[in-house]
Formats: sequence, structure tokens, C-alpha cells
Amino acid sequence: MEVRWAVDVPVTIGSFAIGAVPYLFAKELGGAHCGLACDKGSVNGLDRSVIGNRSEEAADVSDGLLLASVLYPLVFDLVDVTATTERTCDDYAVPGRMRSFSAVLSINLALNTVVKLAVGQPRPYVYDPEVPEEERLSADGGCRSIRGTMTAFSMATA
Repeated sequence: MEVRWAVDVPVTIGSFAIGAVPYLFAKELGGAHCGLACDKGSVNGLDRSVIGNRSEEAADVSDGLLLASVLYPLVFDLVDVTATTERTCDDYAVPGRMRSFSAVLSINLALNTVVKLAVGQPRPYVYDPEVPEEERLSADGGCRSIRGTMTAFSMATA
């Protein structure tokens, strides 16, 4: 794998910058467009079936698996490099697969952000009156995220 710094660096940095938009401008983006008056009747049938099925434990497990999918390649690459009996200085340079990994992660983040902002569909928990108001009105509730699924798939592929 060949490094093309003129392409690799701007693509990676630009993608991370696009992906940072929802975090940098959370207050300006706001929460769900319907606020606390979101009507369950306006939700498609698939999403309507999951309203009220929110689980903090499942969310924690999902977050842990997502983190593992990102850390797994990093840890095993580090093990691979350190376990090699004959090492050179080049072995500790950024390996090609780590450059590829960071590019995939940054592009995934950017694509997720673009789709999330373009679609603008609230998460199903926004329609659930059992969820605390501050969470339903949060910027994260305002746009459905496909981050977990996309990230896990892209990391497995990378």
C-alpha cells in the first residue's frame, strides 16, 4: 500500500472535520423539529414498532461493541508489530493498514453526518413520552444516527 500524502492527509482531515459538525454545532442544530409534540402517527410502521422499547442496558452493550470494533484493529496491529522478533524502525512507522483504517473511519464519520443531516428524521425515542424531556429535546434526538451500524460494518471491512 502506497502513501499519497497529498491525498491521504486532506481526505482524512476533511472527513473528520465534516464528521465533527454535529458536535461543534449541537446547539445551532437543535433537537427534533417537532419538539415534545412529536406525533407517533407520523412515524413509519417499522419505527413505530420500536417506540417504547428503549433499553439503557442494550444501548450500553451496543456502545461497547462499537468501541470494540474501532479498537480491535488498533490493538491487534500493535500486538502484531510488537510480537515480531526482528523489528526495524519502519515497523513502528504508521503501517499502511492503519492509514487505511483512519481514512475509512473518517470517511464513515463524514458520510454518516451528511446522511443524518440530509434526512433529518428524529430517533424513535423522541416520540416516547416515557423518555425524559431533556433527552428527547437533545441535538442527538433530532437526527437519526446510523453511526453504529455503519461504523461496525466499515471497521469489519477495513
